[in-house]
Amino acid sequence: MRSQQPFRYQLMNHRASNDLESREDWDNFITQGIQELFVREPAARNLEVGTPEYEKLLDEYLIFQAETLGPRITLSCFVQWQLHNWEFDPDGPEKLRRLGEAWAHFAPRPPGTGPDWYAVRKATIEELGLLVTHLADFAKTEVKRVPPKEFADRAAAYLDTYKPPHLFNNCDNLLDYLKSGADGQLELLNDTSRRVSPNQFYDAWWAKRWQHDPTDAPNSSKVIPIR
Repeated sequence: MRSQQPFRYQLMNHRASNDLESREDWDNFITQGIQELFVREPAARNLEVGTPEYEKLLDEYLIFQAETLGPRITLSCFVQWQLHNWEFDPDGPEKLRRLGEAWAHFAPRPPGTGPDWYAVRKATIEELGLLVTHLADFAKTEVKRVPPKEFADRAAAYLDTYKPPHLFNNCDNLLDYLKSGADGQLELLNDTSRRVSPNQFYDAWWAKRWQHDPTDAPNSSKVIPIR
C-alpha cells in the first residue's frame, strides 16, 4: 500500500527544466523541493514543525514522492536522516515496506507485458510527433546547426510547459537520449529537407533505453512504459 494521503505536489513535475548532473545537484533539488512543497500541502499547513503529527505526515509525503522519484529520493541527506529515524519508530518496518512498494511502482515494467502495450505505444508516438515537429520548427529558425544539448534544452522547456504524460513521465531518459545525439536523428532535424519519423524515433529510443533490438517484437515495436 502506497501513500494514503491525498497530496497534490509531485516534485518530479518540477524536474524537466532543471539540469541535474551530480549527486549534490540531486541532493539540493530533492531536499529543497520536498521542504518547500510539503509546507504548501493543505494537510500540512496547520501542523507545527517537529510535532509527532508533523513528522508522521512528512513520512507519508516521502513515500508519496518516492513513487515518482524512485530510489533517487535517497540522494537527499534530509531524506536519509528521516529514513534513519524510522529505525526507532514502531511503525518503521511498515513504512519501509511501503517505501519499497512505492519504488516498485516507479520501476519500469518489462516491455510488452502490460495489457495497455499497444495503446501506450500509440499514445507515446503521437506525443513524440508533436515534440519532433516542435524541434524541427526550432531548427528551421536557426542559422547554424543546432547541437544536441540545445535540442534537449528546447525539449525540456516543451515538456515543462505542455507535460505530455507519457513523455513527461520518462523525461529524464528522453533528455539524456537527446543530449547523446539520438542516434543521429537530430542531424535529420538540422537538415530541413529531411524528416524524422516519430515511429523510428520511438523504436531507436526504446532500443537505446533497453539496450535491445526493437525488431525482436511484434510489429517492431516495444512500449516505453508509463511510470
